[in-house]
Amino acid sequence: MHFNIERTVTRFIFSVLLLVIGTLLFYSQSELVIVASADQVPGLTDNFDKGWHFIAEEDLQPVGEVTSIPQLVLSVTASPTTTMLIGDQVMITVHIANQGDAILTDYGLSIYVPPGLLVSHLPTEGLVFNESSRLLNVETPDLLPAQQIDRHFQVVVQADATDHLVIVAAAGGIHLRSTAQAQIELLVTD
Repeated sequence: MHFNIERTVTRFIFSVLLLVIGTLLFYSQSELVIVASADQVPGLTDNFDKGWHFIAEEDLQPVGEVTSIPQLVLSVTASPTTTMLIGDQVMITVHIANQGDAILTDYGLSIYVPPGLLVSHLPTEGLVFNESSRLLNVETPDLLPAQQIDRHFQVVVQADATDHLVIVAAAGGIHLRSTAQAQIELLVTD
């Protein structure tokens, strides 16, 4: 058996280096790409069939810090007014805007419509009301930075309505740092 001290020492140093880097990554929760060429670390070409993958330095592109994120902002309005009588019809508008600097994808939007309000008309496509949960689920398109859309629906104040009815819109998604929420309070008078 031929013993190559240089190869053994190189592999030992490389193993220790990987152990140190792995420990640092465990505590820092970061990711790592190992960059090496076969001539920098002798014997590593033997490991390609074992799942080792290397990227040549000349193939790397500088990335920099990733700061582009979408930012979802919601608002809710009522027209013609937020003060109503039993039997009044009100158009509710949910304004959805991406105020971030990246495209907004893969997000969901639901609107809670309290008892005492009857969802009477859904003029916008992509709105589905579930009577038992009182949730109006909204189909959400991708939004470019600075893009905004509105979703409308009509409600009628029912006889069993309380004095204060709160409609809440909430949205969230995997690319958002936080959820977005907006609400409007409707006052029912005699």
